[in-house]
Amino acid sequence: MFKRERVAGDIYCLDIFTIPHELKEQFDVVVSFGLIEHFTATNEIVSALAALLKPGGVVITFIPNMRGTTGLAQKILNREIFDIHIPLTLHQVEMAHKSAGLHVVTTTYFLSTNFGVVNIGEPNWKSLGWFIKKIVSVVMTRFSMAAWFLERVLGKLPKTQLFSPYVNCVAVRPNKNKS
Repeated sequence: MFKRERVAGDIYCLDIFTIPHELKEQFDVVVSFGLIEHFTATNEIVSALAALLKPGGVVITFIPNMRGTTGLAQKILNREIFDIHIPLTLHQVEMAHKSAGLHVVTTTYFLSTNFGVVNIGEPNWKSLGWFIKKIVSVVMTRFSMAAWFLERVLGKLPKTQLFSPYVNCVAVRPNKNKS
């Protein structure tokens, strides 16, 4: 991707909890897509992300909203996928960032709805159960598409714990005190 986009960059494949000293406090922005909800010690994983930031750096965290209807659909249609997530509340996400020493700019639900994010698993063409799950998934996705149409006609629908598919948080690492 770097070559295609004509940008220079480095890729690191490391244990986030044992980051080499030379990478700490080196990044202006750290983006996390679907990471922190896989750790029971949410504070520790957010602290590990925060350690990568320069003072004044920003961490942007996105997680699936397993506390709403998309989480319930995930639980029903593919329990194995649901079970590898910690269903975090908006407040828990915010508090994890604050306890990592970050200043939270915003913690919000993202999008009004999107049942298309529910993972029903690998196709099993011989399984009636899989086909039923696929039909349910398609119907739920069509519900989301209808909501998006209404948003275009009537204006944005609210982003709520009940229907929003994601929780996101934007937080800043404070600048070091100058004494």
